[in-house]
Parts: sequence; C-alpha cells; structure tokens
Amino acid sequence: MLFTVFTILPTTSSLATNDWILGDTFCFVSYVVSQCSSLFACLLMSALALTKMVLVKYPLRAIHFSNRAAHLAACCLWAYSCLFPVAAVADSSFVLLFTYDIYNCIGSSTISVVLDITFGLSVFASTVVTAVSSVVLMVVARRVAER
Repeated sequence: MLFTVFTILPTTSSLATNDWILGDTFCFVSYVVSQCSSLFACLLMSALALTKMVLVKYPLRAIHFSNRAAHLAACCLWAYSCLFPVAAVADSSFVLLFTYDIYNCIGSSTISVVLDITFGLSVFASTVVTAVSSVVLMVVARRVAER
C-alpha cells in the first residue's frame, strides 16, 4: 500500500504531466517511504520464509512463538530498513532530484554510494536467507514424503 501511494501514483502523475507537480514535501516523503518500504518488503519476505522453515523443521518449539515476538521482529526490520534513507537525509549534502529516467524523486548525497552498497548487501543477504530457508524446507518436505 505504501509503495503504491508513494511510488506508483507519483510516477503515473509525473508521466502524465512530464514534470513533478506534487511539491517538494511529497517528493521528500516519497523518497523516504519508498526506500523504507522496498527494503522492508525484502526483509519481511525473508523473515516469513525463515519462520516457515522453522515451523516445519521444529514444530514443537514453534508452538512458543508469540504475536509479541513477531510484532517486535517486524518493528526491528522496519527500523533497520529506514536507517538508509534517514542516514542519507541526515547528510548535509543531501539533495532531492527529480529524474526523467524513472519519473520520480531520488536522493543524492556524498554518502549515497556507501548507503547504496549497504542497501544492496542487505537485499542480497535477504535473498540468500530466503533461498537457503526454501531449500531446507524442500529437503525436510522430501524426507517427510519418503516416510
């Protein structure tokens, strides 16, 4: 929902008008929210895949997972995913730019290269965790099916 409101709708309006008409404040909010929500989606998918693997591999231990722990994990993932855009905005050289390549606002700062690399490594780690937990889940399912 956040991605739709802060990325798809502004991009559509920018394509229709061939310019950014939504103002500087919405440009800033759009940048921060789209960055936070995209990494949060990757991290949440890997957390869900990891949880599914733990539920199948250790069913008796998984009974003790509480809603509070799940909410705490989701809040921690959201806070981690918001570190990158907040760190970029906190940089004194941060500038918001409208780019015609993607018809949306992007941020530019002196530390943006470091933040982009860290963001990319986080997405890569999330992908690896999802893939490994899916493979382990398939191995466990095969063992159960062979019984």
